[in-house]
Amino acid sequence: MLLDRGQHGHDPQLLRQLRDGRGHVRAELSAHRVGFRRFRAGRRFERHGEDLITKLDVPFTDAALGGSLPVPTIAAIHGWCLGGGLELALATDFRIADETAAFGLPEVELGILPSSGGAYRLVRLVGPGKAKELMLLRRRFDAAEALTLGVVSEVVPASKALERALEHAEELAALPPLAVETIKRAADLIPEASREAAMLIERLGYAALAQTDEATKAVEDFTHRDRRP
Repeated sequence: MLLDRGQHGHDPQLLRQLRDGRGHVRAELSAHRVGFRRFRAGRRFERHGEDLITKLDVPFTDAALGGSLPVPTIAAIHGWCLGGGLELALATDFRIADETAAFGLPEVELGILPSSGGAYRLVRLVGPGKAKELMLLRRRFDAAEALTLGVVSEVVPASKALERALEHAEELAALPPLAVETIKRAADLIPEASREAAMLIERLGYAALAQTDEATKAVEDFTHRDRRP
């Protein structure tokens, strides 16, 4: 899906588009690609009351993309990625920005805070001290700094982010899907778990996957490749 500059993070039409996309992904069980082009911040303030009710019901990032998606999500970011745009990007598994990208969570100047998972995910990525600096001082940062902070995983030349995201998506789509889903789930759960619980997640995931036809075939294919001269 391509989310263009005229759309806002909490626009009802945009939410419907994202939810429809999520349903399509579930049906297809293939790698999901989401592109951002100059995606602007926040909600439509002339619809403030209606949007507030919607926000209190469920965070739009979780409703739109959702950690429950069984496949990895990839954000290709070009230009501005502020407020709701950044919150939505942070909800994806991979974020690829081109060199024109600019990021920020400026909600404090509007008397609100990032409340669709943006504050939570930013703190997890950069730590509480840096997250406070970025949010309270309304710091905007470019793609190079986003890479240093870990907000994005890769920076590419201008207008190349979507192309690179599609390359990643093709690579992911070629991998055993159950293993991809299990690793994604484990990576999301382990940071919140104790050491013992994290190790249990690993062992249970391995035990479940090792019994699948998918794993058996993958091991056989790997063994045959390894024996070739």
